[in-house]
Amino acid sequence: MFGERLARDQNGDYIDAKQKNPPNYSYVLLSLFLTHEPPNVNVVTLNQARNTLLDNKFRVFLGSIMEVSRGTSTLQVIGSSLGPDICNSWVSPPSKAPCIVYFREDFKASAFQIQAIVKFAQSVPDDHIFFLDFKSLDSQRQELLTLSHMDAVIVLN
Repeated sequence: MFGERLARDQNGDYIDAKQKNPPNYSYVLLSLFLTHEPPNVNVVTLNQARNTLLDNKFRVFLGSIMEVSRGTSTLQVIGSSLGPDICNSWVSPPSKAPCIVYFREDFKASAFQIQAIVKFAQSVPDDHIFFLDFKSLDSQRQELLTLSHMDAVIVLN
């Protein structure tokens, strides 16, 4: 694909591939895997979890993150995406939501901090917290994580 490769959230906002902003924050994606009608998570508790994450120096993106190629007059989704299916499409053996997936071994304590923060919105069992080594991922997934600076994905349902 020709053009600049970027990470973009579902709202159409681009993530600066050069640096995190703010630089001392961890980047997390908060995503819902909607399997229940109504969902197990309600808007109020989800918003409280988001605000508490922000207060603890986590920059929170909602929904999904995708890699795009942007030309002067074109935009095309390419490569992998991060979203609510990460529990069953990136984790092996596949898992179900809720889950937390993180990509750096030194982020483990932060993953458990996230678990404690989102607990009032939805409990994530310890065995649903997964470390995926960046180096073991295929090149498309590595590129998406590099472009997005994503440290973890939280999937609630």
